[in-house]
Amino acid sequence: MKLPLLIPLIPLLSTLSPSSKILKIPRLTSLHGIAVLICAFTAGWVVVIISSAAGLNVFGLSLDFSKAGVFGDSFGGISAFMAACAAYFTYSALRLERRAGLRQRVSDRKRSRADQERDAEQTLFRLMELRNTLVEEVCVSTRLRILNGRDALGYMADTISAKVARSPKKGNEIYGRLYDKWNDELGHYFRLTYHIVRFADENFENWKSYTYIRLLRAQLSNSEQVLIALSCAYGEGREKFKGWVEHYALLHNIHRNDRERLLLDLLFEPSAFDYHGPRLPSSTKYVEDGA
Repeated sequence: MKLPLLIPLIPLLSTLSPSSKILKIPRLTSLHGIAVLICAFTAGWVVVIISSAAGLNVFGLSLDFSKAGVFGDSFGGISAFMAACAAYFTYSALRLERRAGLRQRVSDRKRSRADQERDAEQTLFRLMELRNTLVEEVCVSTRLRILNGRDALGYMADTISAKVARSPKKGNEIYGRLYDKWNDELGHYFRLTYHIVRFADENFENWKSYTYIRLLRAQLSNSEQVLIALSCAYGEGREKFKGWVEHYALLHNIHRNDRERLLLDLLFEPSAFDYHGPRLPSSTKYVEDGA
């Protein structure tokens, strides 16, 4: 009795539903499905051949392989196809693994960036607290009394600005002489304020860095803005700090009288008083207010 060609498909009988007499054959809509069907067919043949070679009559059939040589040679094409399928599946596995690795790296970078940003925010707020502490500890002695905190900054701002306003052409000389007198108080204040602005710019996106610097700007009294303007116009702030002042509009809230009597519009770009940088990422357009 000749072996029916459907015998190798016996492994597919596992797809028979117990609640139905209809054989459920998987829908082959891709190369994967075709490869699975061929694998099942080949596995059936392997079972038949091995059992027959061992003298077992698994299917109750009398098998004669004396004329199967030519027929067996026809499976060479199937072998080549199976090798191609194996290569395809190997490539697919490598591609999926590469995509998974890429997604993991992107996720790790985002998580690392979020951690860095959180640490940067904590550092920035500590620097702002340190600046407030520094302002409170500023001390200046006058002929009549000792001034502390913002009163001391106000006294220095009024003294320097009054003399510079009377002789703007000698502004560098006047500021340099008074700065040397109060170097211990003003030097530390300017350096810390400068580094806070720089730290925010280097560690956050444009819109977020401006948001944080805007918080800093809201803490600046008018006297502090006058001192910053004088430093950037006549002092050491001209080299580095002035660029940040103009970029982030740190003089936005300075009193108009001080702005006019110190001729600040001639000494600074308009951006020092009005911010025109990136808008906040929202549907509402950014409108500059008093902060």
